[in-house]
Amino acid sequence: QRNTANCCQMMASDNSNIATPINYIVGPKDVLKLVVYGVQEFSADLIVSKEGKIQVDNVGQIKVAGLSIEAAKTRIKQQMAATAYSSLARGESKLDISLGDIRTIHITIIGAYKSGTYNVSSLSNVISALSEAGGPNTIGSYREIEIIRNNKIFTKVDLYRFLQYGDQSQNIGLKDNDIIRVPAYKNRVELTG
Repeated sequence: QRNTANCCQMMASDNSNIATPINYIVGPKDVLKLVVYGVQEFSADLIVSKEGKIQVDNVGQIKVAGLSIEAAKTRIKQQMAATAYSSLARGESKLDISLGDIRTIHITIIGAYKSGTYNVSSLSNVISALSEAGGPNTIGSYREIEIIRNNKIFTKVDLYRFLQYGDQSQNIGLKDNDIIRVPAYKNRVELTG
């Protein structure tokens, strides 16, 4: 019987050293590094509040939670250009935004070698989380792994597609309170000799 604990190790990585994905969804406790350069200059590390807002000096509060990093950049630029940073509207200044400290999310993994509740980076995906939990346990299926979000099956992941073809199309990003459920296998074939 083969050891499945290392099935996902090739996808495990330290998420703190990767660039912010453009589809990353901003949430409370994220730190946004904001830089305005050109005619007007400004830089700050802004913490997203529990209400999903950042506070920009001379501009006010801007709601960014629930937006992708690109959409947040657009909203921040619009509000800053409409108030104290009019050079942004004229193109005389530029705005850049990146993710500073990455928030932690809580997920639960069931049916893995090390099932339990994990605190992981909000940049984590299904395969990296399964890797951290040691992969499917000895009776766990590599097929139809369920991602449960808001008490409903959000999607199913076929880990074999990744292992056989390197297909990461189902390797979705995780959200706070997601559950990864590895069901027991239905059929298993074993060859010996």
